[in-house]
Amino acid sequence: MHHTASPHARSAGRRALASTLFVIVMLAMIGCGEQRLLVIVRDDARQHEREGSFTEALADYQEYVSRAPTSLRGRCDVARLLVILDDPKLAREHMEIAYSLAPNREKVVAQYCETVFLTGDLDGLMTRLRDRAEGSASVDEYLRLAHWALEMGDIDEARSALLAAARLAGDQRVEPYIALADLAERLDDPEEAVRRLRQALYVDIEDQAVQQRLRDYGYVPGPTIATQPE
Repeated sequence: MHHTASPHARSAGRRALASTLFVIVMLAMIGCGEQRLLVIVRDDARQHEREGSFTEALADYQEYVSRAPTSLRGRCDVARLLVILDDPKLAREHMEIAYSLAPNREKVVAQYCETVFLTGDLDGLMTRLRDRAEGSASVDEYLRLAHWALEMGDIDEARSALLAAARLAGDQRVEPYIALADLAERLDDPEEAVRRLRQALYVDIEDQAVQQRLRDYGYVPGPTIATQPE
């Protein structure tokens, strides 16, 4: 015999179902609440870093990039902490990703170079820097190449890069001539240093540092001793 549930029973059933759904929703909300907002993760990481708790900071930054894998800042943060914790090889992996995301952003390129240098892959770094310089025909890229060549003690590579930078700069940029003067002084070649400083003075007659360096060599800086770059 078929029995029809009373209105009271149906009402009780609906209340029980509603209560069950409420519990499920609340549990889901609690579960979601266990995962910090990304902005909180980053704030916690920075706080740990300020306190010198680098392992905890790294864990926070790693959580950040695991949830936001294309975050340029996140990758750079993880790499920076890994270098602090003496793991440049793993840091490089993150900087390779960051570099692929922003190969022309100066801060990223600078951190990338520093990180690769720390891994000891000097040939890999120089190949990348040569490709950048030759591919862009940029004064700044040749200056970067020269800087890292000097860091590695490769004088010939540095000189070649600086000469390329000077050719590209002509009389529009002073930096290559100052760098060539620095290199000459490093090699104990005062005559070449003065020649390059005189070229620098031609490019920027108002450069106070160049003027002082020429005075140190016994010259009175002014238009009469400025020399046009070749």
